[in-house]
Amino acid sequence: MGRARAFMTLVPLCLSLVACGGSSSGGSTSSSSKVYTIRMALTYGPSDYESVAAQTFKTVVEQESNHRLQVQFFYTGQLGTNQEMGDQVVAGSIQMSVMNNNLISNYYPDEQVTLFPFMFTSESQALSIMDGPIGQSINSELLKQVGLRTLCVGDSGFSEFYDKLRPIQTLQDWKGLKIVSAPSASFVAAITALGATPEPTVAITQAYTAIQQGVVDGGDQPVGLILSQKLYEVAPHISLVDDFFGVVNCYINNNFYQSLPKDLQQDLIDAGKAMQPKMRSLGPQTIQAQETQMMAAGAHFNTPSADSIAAMRNAVKPVYDRAGSLIGAQGAAWLQQILAAEKTS
Repeated sequence: MGRARAFMTLVPLCLSLVACGGSSSGGSTSSSSKVYTIRMALTYGPSDYESVAAQTFKTVVEQESNHRLQVQFFYTGQLGTNQEMGDQVVAGSIQMSVMNNNLISNYYPDEQVTLFPFMFTSESQALSIMDGPIGQSINSELLKQVGLRTLCVGDSGFSEFYDKLRPIQTLQDWKGLKIVSAPSASFVAAITALGATPEPTVAITQAYTAIQQGVVDGGDQPVGLILSQKLYEVAPHISLVDDFFGVVNCYINNNFYQSLPKDLQQDLIDAGKAMQPKMRSLGPQTIQAQETQMMAAGAHFNTPSADSIAAMRNAVKPVYDRAGSLIGAQGAAWLQQILAAEKTS
């Protein structure tokens, strides 16, 4: 497509213990030879950028801990759906996973603050905010409320729209479309405001068949998911609308983290830092290759005009006005902070 879209690029941020909710009260530094196993669930297969970068995490944490920390990977649904994997990390039966803001909002609704439509005009703008005090505050509250400690913060880039009927060129093109939707209240409200009908009961893993059968016409996902689920085969019109920004974090169950000696806790922090450059370097290469692969298979990409995007932004303004009823009070406060920060950036 002649452009490398910055996709799934990690923010250069690995939160310190203070930023993630204060210094640890866990075990002391120890020279014990006890081995701890970390079960890490990954959304995609071994060759995906996320999994390749996770290999860097594994290598560093095992070497720095003198192999007292051992990482086991579980790929692409081996431990259940994304929701089931998230549940297991929260419960502690899985120690780590990489999860997006959509999934995390099921445990902490205020996380939906990052799921408002057309909130960010660029990836760099989004990442600078998530890298700053607002992003740190969100992750600190998540630690307190849910027990998930953020080792590093990244993103899946912007979601793009795919459908089987027509490309999205103007606001009117949304009208009447039935769309696979995330269950978050802000996402559902945004799709409705654009004139389409959200279908939050259709999971992404069911989307291919649902489109074939006419249950839905398309959906709104990052390019990587459109490719991995082969949705371009049944919905070949891919419109680069950049409507929702995906925050993707690497989490560890805090009870497990606190149970470790302090030197091993630091090894985890160091491994998260080492993982980030790999994620950043692989992200743009990945999205370009994914788009090229889908185009070769018959997918059609288009980019709506700036005027059309402006009309879409205007259509979803009522969603922002309803923020207090869609997400928690803390989330609504963060939203106002983000909007204020954007005005000064």
